[in-house]
Amino acid sequence: MSGYAGTAANPQFTIVKGDCTLDGGSGLLIVQGSLYFNGPGPNFNGIILVLGAGRLLKQGGGNRNIYGSIMIASFGLTGGFLEPTFEYLGGAGTSNLQYHSKNSADAAAMPGAVVLGVAEK
Repeated sequence: MSGYAGTAANPQFTIVKGDCTLDGGSGLLIVQGSLYFNGPGPNFNGIILVLGAGRLLKQGGGNRNIYGSIMIASFGLTGGFLEPTFEYLGGAGTSNLQYHSKNSADAAAMPGAVVLGVAEK
């Protein structure tokens, strides 16, 4: 997946099975592969979970902001945690990767799927 995961006006709960190149967004993003921030990187508000491959790679400069929280966990198919990777490969600019309690709380409080009905058989 490449692109945006929600907006400030419409945050989203997004799950990516595989690798993701994030351009920006807002909400809760779960990536089961590697997460890439290329060029200037994304503007993102919320929570980002990088699970499975547990790999985040940032390349290039830029002036973008990530306000919220990022958690990276690497594990194999049979469980057992491995070493996560957070690779930040230079570039000029004033990008921020900063914990923001309100954006994290807003993303965690996003409503899930709405139950429209229940039937017993």
